[in-house]
Amino acid sequence: MPLAVISYDIVDDTRRSKVAKVLLDYGERVQYSVFEITILEKIPEIKERVSRFIDRKEDNIRYYMLCRGCENKKTVIGHEKAMSNDSDYLVL
Repeated sequence: MPLAVISYDIVDDTRRSKVAKVLLDYGERVQYSVFEITILEKIPEIKERVSRFIDRKEDNIRYYMLCRGCENKKTVIGHEKAMSNDSDYLVL
């Protein structure tokens, strides 16, 4: 399954919380500021919603689109977060 990894660095706590809430509507948080999204058709909608809350001069949001084959190349060091269906996710 193709996957999008969305990470952010947001300076303000209020803006950060709003962005996290949007991302939780679409995917799963795998680290504090990293989310995985499996419904790639929703990425334009996510970008539009997230852009309402960020300050483009201070904040940074990154969208990484990963292919199905990338899952076989993952390396996890340390404790991997338990997820509802591990076969659907890639932890970076």
